[in-house]
Amino acid sequence: MESRQIPIDRCGHKLWEYLRAVAKKDLKDIGEFLGFVDISYPELVPELQHWHTMLIQGYLHDKFFQKILKQSKSFGQGYTLRNGILYFTMDNQVQLCVPDSADCNIHIKNGLLDKIHQSLSHVSYSKTYHTLASHFYWPNMAKDTFEYCRTCGICQLTK
Repeated sequence: MESRQIPIDRCGHKLWEYLRAVAKKDLKDIGEFLGFVDISYPELVPELQHWHTMLIQGYLHDKFFQKILKQSKSFGQGYTLRNGILYFTMDNQVQLCVPDSADCNIHIKNGLLDKIHQSLSHVSYSKTYHTLASHFYWPNMAKDTFEYCRTCGICQLTK
């Protein structure tokens, strides 16, 4: 059987679908999503498992989320832990918590900022931030989003 090559953006699209589904809590666990990917794109399974593990391990290196995980009181104040993934809920809006770690910053935060900003056709910081914040949460996300949009090469060319 011939192995098929998946274009990078197709791979990125599946990773984006995974993170969105996890953020929306459409998945019982990563296995549910991996079942779909395994059949359609088996070569993505190890990468998705890596992202899931990266999030879980990232919480252990993130000082902010370490405190949340150590304080059981936090779980009554909007935070929930499900299959190792931390969520924050406010006003019925469930957000996946993205830790501040080297791997998560490079692979997840930057990927989310890039994907959302591009999918919105390089619109304002405000729309990019509000779209991101509707599914994800990390401390200083507004600042990170502002800086990303301010330094976006395409946005700089069109100003």
